Amino acid sequence: MTESLFWTVRFGSILTLTFLVTRNLFVCVGLHSLWNARPTLIEAPWQSIDRIWWALTFALLIGWWLAALARSRHPKVPSTR
Repeated sequence: MTESLFWTVRFGSILTLTFLVTRNLFVCVGLHSLWNARPTLIEAPWQSIDRIWWALTFALLIGWWLAALARSRHPKVPSTR
């Protein structure tokens, strides 16, 4: 019971962090659906699927954050037309 509760809190925290970083609920829903469909979408041994999903999630968060950072440093110049 305690292990299940710990896992649920950790999973919810990651999805919350994902929403706070991306401000896009569809990304959170997509990650949740990937988690539910993981045995059919990720070709890996069952023991390593958890680690693969967590690594993909963190890679997505870091990539999204870096893209947002790059956009904020190079704002588009409004046209003068």
